[in-house]
Amino acid sequence: MKTVLSGMLIVLSMGVAAQKCGVSINLQHAYASGDFGNVNPGPIPGARLNFTFKPIWQLPLYTGFEVAYQRSLNNSTAFNGATFGTTDLYRLKSRNRVWSALANFRISVPNESALLRPFLEALVGGNNFRTICAVSQETTNGFAKINNTSNGRLGWAFTYGGSAGLNIRLQHAGKSYLQFKTSYLPGFKSRFLSDPWINNDNTASFAVNKLTTDLLIPQAGIYFNLN
Repeated sequence: MKTVLSGMLIVLSMGVAAQKCGVSINLQHAYASGDFGNVNPGPIPGARLNFTFKPIWQLPLYTGFEVAYQRSLNNSTAFNGATFGTTDLYRLKSRNRVWSALANFRISVPNESALLRPFLEALVGGNNFRTICAVSQETTNGFAKINNTSNGRLGWAFTYGGSAGLNIRLQHAGKSYLQFKTSYLPGFKSRFLSDPWINNDNTASFAVNKLTTDLLIPQAGIYFNLN
């Protein structure tokens, strides 16, 4: 993590000195595929911050980085568990959180006064996945939380991919644009928790799964020229 942040600070300092740089702030709904999609069947909302600068004035090439935070909606499952021979009803709530840090390389229409500026990006970096699971037990007053929330964390998993996007000019001076962008990021395997059960000491255990973490990420937001 320290290495990733150090690299971003270097890129940012270079961008400040560059002749052209910009930043975009996008909202997103990510969609997981494969076995990862079975664990996260719905959209994963989040936000992304993208910074780019143009190191060579004559070429329509940009480089920079983007960071993102995504959090899936709570998944709730009810199941029966036996403790010391007594069957009780339990409820599991789980959600996944994803932090992302990626370097990007973009080619774009160089004319900033153009109404439409399509672009392509190559992305490489890492995702930090974390699964949070909490179990509650049914009581006469409803469900009471068991004090043993479990976390599954792998750390940073490598990912790469690309994006296709379009900036639509909002001002004649080309200072701000409406941005639409879709990214596809195949990811290496990460760890997730599922299939809970209750032990005889009334604590919860979970199956640990390692799943390939591929994400399709439609997003929309605003791009600003900083120069």
